[in-house]
Amino acid sequence: MKKLFILLLSLLSLSLMPAFAKEWRVITELDVLPYATGGYYFSGGLVKDHIRIRAVRSVVNIPEFSSPDGFDNYRNRAIALIADYCPGKGGYNKGFWIGSGVEYWDNTIRNKQDHETTRFSQYILTAGAGYIIPVGNHFFINPWAAIHLDPAGKKTYQIGNREAEIASFFSEGSLKLGWRF
Repeated sequence: MKKLFILLLSLLSLSLMPAFAKEWRVITELDVLPYATGGYYFSGGLVKDHIRIRAVRSVVNIPEFSSPDGFDNYRNRAIALIADYCPGKGGYNKGFWIGSGVEYWDNTIRNKQDHETTRFSQYILTAGAGYIIPVGNHFFINPWAAIHLDPAGKKTYQIGNREAEIASFFSEGSLKLGWRF
C-alpha cells in the first residue's frame, strides 16, 4: 500500500510539471532516516526563486533508545505542510535554507510488560534548516536538521499497567535525496 501511495504521489508530481514549468519547478525528495527505521518518506513540492512549498508524508519506527522507558513499537505517522526560504544567490538550486510548518502526527506505542498498545495524535509546529548540494542538473543531496514542538505540552498516557510520558519537544536530523524537474 505504501509503495502504491509513493508511486501515485510521484506520478502526480510529474503530471503537475507542465502546468508550473514556466514559473514553478516541481521537486520531490526521499529521506534516509525513515527508511533506515523500516518506514518511509515522500515529499513533493513547488519551488519558485527562493521559496519552496512542500507536502510531506512519512512513517518512522522510533528506535527503542528514543522511546520512553519500558515501551517499544513506537511508530510515528506524519503529514506536514512546510514553507522554506533559500536566501542564497542560487535560490533553491543550492545552498542554505530555513523553513517552518505544521505537522499532524498519528502515533502508536506499546507497553513492553503487558503488550498493551495505545494510539495518540499530536499537532506539531516545526522549524528546520539544511544545505542543498547539487549533483548534476536535477539530482541534489540535502542534509538537514529540525526541531518539533507540541504546543499542547508534555502528555502522559496510561498504557496497560504503565504510564508513558510523551515529550513536547523533539529534534532530528537526516539526509534527503532530491530531484528537481
